[in-house]
Amino acid sequence: MINLNRARLAYDENGNFRYRGFAEYSPAYVVNNEFVYDVLQHMNPIENARVLTVVGSGDQPLFYAAHGASVVDTFDISYCANVIHEIKKTAIRANMKYDDYVGTLLMLLQSMPDKTSNVLSYMKLSNVVHPDIMRFVNAMYGCKIFRDATDNGFGKCLPTRDVYDAMRKNQTGGNFYWTDLQQLHMRLDKKYDQIYLSNILSYNQDDDYVMPLLKNLKPFVARHGQIMLHTEYASGASARLETMMNHITQSVAPWATVEFIKDTYNHRKPDTALRTYILQRQK
Repeated sequence: MINLNRARLAYDENGNFRYRGFAEYSPAYVVNNEFVYDVLQHMNPIENARVLTVVGSGDQPLFYAAHGASVVDTFDISYCANVIHEIKKTAIRANMKYDDYVGTLLMLLQSMPDKTSNVLSYMKLSNVVHPDIMRFVNAMYGCKIFRDATDNGFGKCLPTRDVYDAMRKNQTGGNFYWTDLQQLHMRLDKKYDQIYLSNILSYNQDDDYVMPLLKNLKPFVARHGQIMLHTEYASGASARLETMMNHITQSVAPWATVEFIKDTYNHRKPDTALRTYILQRQK
């Protein structure tokens, strides 16, 4: 249940989020910074797949839908992630042209401190976006509910024209679970062919956090299904990451294998890479 007073109190008088990390009303990313379009090419075919994915910037579920997934359920700890996802879906359903779509996202980035309602009105979306989303946006006027994560360059974080055309043609719906990762399994009611966990290892590499999470998600991974996760790491921290992945590999050995896929390097942070792993269910 959305609590607008609680949401407003999470931001200070200058519109800045008061806390560190991610929380129920923490700012959401406007555009993807995970190169999701590249990473997902290494997973099983998406067409007709049942997918559970973090909302993130909304690009993750939109990409899955564009490539023919039959079910795209989403989760996120922050309600603001659902807001940017719904804004993007509304723009796509309104048959917005690609250049206008990109312009809308750019305006949302440039409207900080947040004037999202002005952008939606200017782009003629305020009357077609879901009323709950518009109510939240209006209530949060002046709060920076979106953040910029385009370290790799704005253009590189956008869908291509071809992908955007596919998004307009394929608009698979699904459930949104507003929850912390540790509670996610309590909300699920189906098995998935792909579960996209994204950057969980970037924020917590403790065995006491990661191992129970994977154990709790196991019942919801279909036979031969996959869990994708990746983490950003500095070159000097690779040993710790390898230790963590060895622990994960041993923990899931009875039911899954772990495969290292690739490192994606950030040209603005040359000592940092985004490392991708896939857990492949065998039984």
